[in-house]
Amino acid sequence: MDARKDARTGLLMLTGFLFLTAGILQATRFFPLASSPLSSVIALAMLVPGIVLLLLGLLRVKHVGSAILLALATCVLVLVASGLTAFVVPGYRPHVVVEEVTTADVVGASEIVLSVEVQVGSLEIYTTSNRSLLLRVEFYTATRGASFSFSWSFSPAEGVLKAEASAPSAAICIFVADWLPWTVKAKTETGSVTVQVNATFLKDLHVKTSTGSVKMAISALKLASNTTTNATVVAETSLGSVEMAVSTGATVGCLVEARTSLGSLDHEEEGYEVLVERHGELVLRSEGYEGASAYLTISVKTSLGSVDITAERRA
Repeated sequence: MDARKDARTGLLMLTGFLFLTAGILQATRFFPLASSPLSSVIALAMLVPGIVLLLLGLLRVKHVGSAILLALATCVLVLVASGLTAFVVPGYRPHVVVEEVTTADVVGASEIVLSVEVQVGSLEIYTTSNRSLLLRVEFYTATRGASFSFSWSFSPAEGVLKAEASAPSAAICIFVADWLPWTVKAKTETGSVTVQVNATFLKDLHVKTSTGSVKMAISALKLASNTTTNATVVAETSLGSVEMAVSTGATVGCLVEARTSLGSLDHEEEGYEVLVERHGELVLRSEGYEGASAYLTISVKTSLGSVDITAERRA
């Protein structure tokens, strides 16, 4: 009996040591496996726990719970050591590569369309009023020379600047000109999404994350009549929460639809009316919606997370 207790104590102490090591690596931003390819990291994250469980089985260790915790700790340590966890939330700034498209590069652009996709990493999207800058994409990677992709094309006949950005593992920060009609579709598999934009010339903004949270601040005091009379914002996450703050002007009619399967729905509004409020669903509409000259539609959806909506209409 004492031997079994000693074995369990030893497994728990080793598990605690591995979690402590992972925490120190994360806190000190030291990632010894950062140069490893993403495919190798994923393989190690599965192989190492498997080897640990196999060895414990061969040693006839009967403490199943402690063995599983130890295997989980090895998986976490591998993921942290690779630097993947650093990109899940904004703020990690190790190595940066900047790609820009300016008015010197493109003459006569009348619209911007951007598509962004990252497997592991956070996304940040902002607008800029800099008249010489059309688009700026910043890639933050764990090591210099990490893989990423950025390309753009311009059609003089259509006046549309189209750009694509992607990376297997990186935090990406985007700045798009707010003085031209613009569309952004951005997706991350694992990571949070932060958005703070001026929607005056917005046409379509669609952000999606599988496991991260979404935090958005949309300012639409007016919508440019020469751009579109209907602007759309969509925010989706499977497991994370969503915080949406929208501010609209008197000439903008805004409809906010929020849905969650299992999470809570909280809202605070001024100058908005509640059309629907029931379990898992909320619909808000700005006052004077029918008489508006332009419209903004916001759709928020999460499966397991909570939703917090703040809506304000300024006269």
